[in-house]
Amino acid sequence: TAPGFDRTTNVINGASRVIVDIFGEEIGRHARTAMGVAATPLSYPVVIGRRIALKS
Repeated sequence: TAPGFDRTTNVINGASRVIVDIFGEEIGRHARTAMGVAATPLSYPVVIGRRIALKS
């Protein structure tokens, strides 16, 4: 995490909220993990990855 940045949880909560807003409560609810690290590529304060499976 970038020095002095202490809002990682807020960013990740917001990202989770976007997924629920897009897919709705039933489909959009998901498990997640979060961690802070000393350095990230390009000095981003937070990196979020998603894996989504769609049924046809």
